[in-house]
Formats: sequence, structure tokens, C-alpha cells
Amino acid sequence: FKSEKTKNANGVSGGVLVSKVNYQSIELPFGVRYYIFLNDESKIYINASYVIDFSYSSNIEHSRSDGSVLSKLDIETGGNIALGVGYKYKDKYSVEMRYQTSREILHQYAAWSSDYKTISVIFGYSLFK
Repeated sequence: FKSEKTKNANGVSGGVLVSKVNYQSIELPFGVRYYIFLNDESKIYINASYVIDFSYSSNIEHSRSDGSVLSKLDIETGGNIALGVGYKYKDKYSVEMRYQTSREILHQYAAWSSDYKTISVIFGYSLFK
């Protein structure tokens, strides 16, 4: 994404500050799920989980429009909470809406903060019953 700055302590005055985010991770959720049976073929479920996030090769780079780098921040994540609600049909097909609370991705930098959170729509198909 690009952001226009009029004055910045990092040496960008009246120019363009370009920020590039490269965020790659594997999430490992641990949680519970509760089913509400509607009939023999349909059920609704709610779940809550703690998500451990393993980020790798992730960083945020701020540069001027001429390509010169102002700063590069390595991303190291922590865990967060995920809440979801879904529908399962014939124990094969499912759809879920999941919200993950804020995850701090820049916790090792005192002068920086972040507010990374997600909302996902997850479609599923179960191979084995």
C-alpha cells in the first residue's frame, strides 16, 4: 500500500512513503466446538480457539518513492483468540464465519504497534466421517 506523507521524521518530506508488507505464517488453533442439531442432516456449530501463529520470512519495509529503504521491521507474532459460527450439512459440507481478535505483529519494537485482525469465511468438505 502507499501512503502520502507531508512531513516525516524519517526523511520523507512532501514525498511518497511506500510501505510493503510481506506476511507469511502458519496458524495452529486449539479449541472447542459445540454442535446444535437441527435435524438428521443439518447442524449449526459455534467454536472458540486459541491460535498459535508461526510467522516466517515476514517483514514490513518502508521506502521512498526512489526505492531507498528508510526502515525494515521483522514481523514476529504472538497468539490470539478466534471465535466462529458455522453450518454443517450431511457431515460432509460446511461453511463457517470466523473472527480473530487483534494480534500484535510488531511486539518486539517499542516505538511501533499494530492492530492485525481477520474475518474469514471458510468452506469445508469432510473426506472421512
